[in-house]
Amino acid sequence: MRTADPHGSASRETALKDAFAHCAGLVREEDRPRYAARLFLPETARNAVLALDAFRLETLKIPFLTSEAGPAEIRLQWWREVIEGGRESEAAAHPVALALCSVIGDRSLPVPAFGRYLEARAFDLYHDPVPDRAALEGLIGETESFLMQMAAIVAGLEQNSTLADACGHGGMTVGIARLLRLLPWHTSRQQVRLPLDLLAEHGLDEAGFLAEHGEAGGEAQGRTVAAFARLGLEHSQKARASIRQLQKAGRAVFLPITEAELVLRAAMGAPQPALAQPLAVSPLKAQWALWRTALAGF
Repeated sequence: MRTADPHGSASRETALKDAFAHCAGLVREEDRPRYAARLFLPETARNAVLALDAFRLETLKIPFLTSEAGPAEIRLQWWREVIEGGRESEAAAHPVALALCSVIGDRSLPVPAFGRYLEARAFDLYHDPVPDRAALEGLIGETESFLMQMAAIVAGLEQNSTLADACGHGGMTVGIARLLRLLPWHTSRQQVRLPLDLLAEHGLDEAGFLAEHGEAGGEAQGRTVAAFARLGLEHSQKARASIRQLQKAGRAVFLPITEAELVLRAAMGAPQPALAQPLAVSPLKAQWALWRTALAGF
């Protein structure tokens, strides 16, 4: 799936080089821990994986760019048409789109699955609650787990059930950590992204979780947040068990899990403050965890 190139192969190669450099710069600027993790990948895979990461960032930003669902849906539809091969001239002028389309075409990645990714991302635009853990796994499976699997394929890992388990649980780890980081933003918008069955186990419903409680209610909220973080860590343990069964050469693609684990542990340690202030992880601590995991091999 290649975009039009009226100036010949030489200019296309230059444009692609610039596009991949732009993707790397975007990830370095907006998600430094993930960029640091990608430096452990072999050069043959690094640019392609960073293009996937840049696409992830571009789509994650959409709900923050507009408060209206309509314009946001248009942005998602634009990406859908680009990936399906339309809007060639626009894609050629957009460095992330150009790099992504090149990766999808050169690596024979499944175009329909990218469409399902975008459909799942549309959930972020609305206030519908997540009914239960199964629904949460479905949403994160189509997004974080899917992109993790695409990165693993690009990194040369063989597709099998072990890889599917590693990506499924690894994506849940990253996805839950991201939702915990966004708790203050979601609650300010009256959105609940924790599954309702988890809330019910702690005596809360959607309205109760969003309400400004007294001390007892706040404790219930805190217990729910801690339980959500614990769920993420359970997935992390399962992901690591599967990753250890994969060939060592490709395991570095899962290194973003390490920072997610730090976020999850921070949420478990201080669940109530996580409702009001975004969770922060020390860059030095994140770098150390990254190096330790990279050297130990999970």
